[in-house]
Amino acid sequence: MNAENGLIQLVGNDLKLKQIRIDDLLINYVEIGFGPQLLLLHGANMGWGQWYPNLKKLSEHFNIFALDLPGAGNSSWVHPHDLEPERHWVDIVEKFIKLKFKKGDSINILAHSIGGWIALKLALRERFCINKLVLVSPLGFSEYTPRKYRLIGLYIFAQLLSMTVMRLTRKNIKRFVSNVFHDVSSLKEEFIDYYYESLKKNKFSHPFLLLNRITGFWKVRKNFVLLNELSKIKIPTLIIIGDKDPILPLHSMHLKAFRLIPGARLEIFLNCGHVPSTEKSSKFNELVINFLKF
Repeated sequence: MNAENGLIQLVGNDLKLKQIRIDDLLINYVEIGFGPQLLLLHGANMGWGQWYPNLKKLSEHFNIFALDLPGAGNSSWVHPHDLEPERHWVDIVEKFIKLKFKKGDSINILAHSIGGWIALKLALRERFCINKLVLVSPLGFSEYTPRKYRLIGLYIFAQLLSMTVMRLTRKNIKRFVSNVFHDVSSLKEEFIDYYYESLKKNKFSHPFLLLNRITGFWKVRKNFVLLNELSKIKIPTLIIIGDKDPILPLHSMHLKAFRLIPGARLEIFLNCGHVPSTEKSSKFNELVINFLKF
């Protein structure tokens, strides 16, 4: 992926691109920095490149591992219809942790959106030591689906859109990403190149088809809603959301759900959409560093 190399140059040449085989899948990831271990899990099928505004600063304090989940970036592709979230995401990340980190090591996890759901599932399994969790615009706290995304819950409609007005072109991918931002000025063209290049390898990589796997018509699928289990999480948790998030709108239903994790700290970024790590990267980086280190 030439665009992936371009993103690496944007972050810095000390970013190391690596791969590891887990089960029958090739997992692409990057490593950078020294210090306590920090695992980064991206949202949707955006890949490790989602973290381009954060890697350099966070690496001054942590040894970072940022994965491409199966079906994203340059990891093995999985058709959305064949995707088993527990097996292809949660199990694979757990096995990655066991392969890369020493038994008994304590790690921190920073996760966005779908990655937030994976992090919560890992925490609930209690199979290794998680020091702290940072959840950014996380999935798992509500079955609510915004009105504009509900028809994507119908596979035939998601497929139709992915083949017609929102087919895989660079322009449409930029439009898709921009729609979840409040301030698009922070969005780098190098990231759009990276995301588009990773998707165009297969027409079924379209993000609408992945979203269809997560949300049904009207609401999020039951296995992605963790309300009945959140009280079991005893790990110090920071939740970061934007007040203008079009996917996870700020209302009492979500605020109540966030409180289900005992002692969870909530930070709301003003004038910010679904990706605070990009839109407000300086504030975000400082907040994450201070939470994880102290």
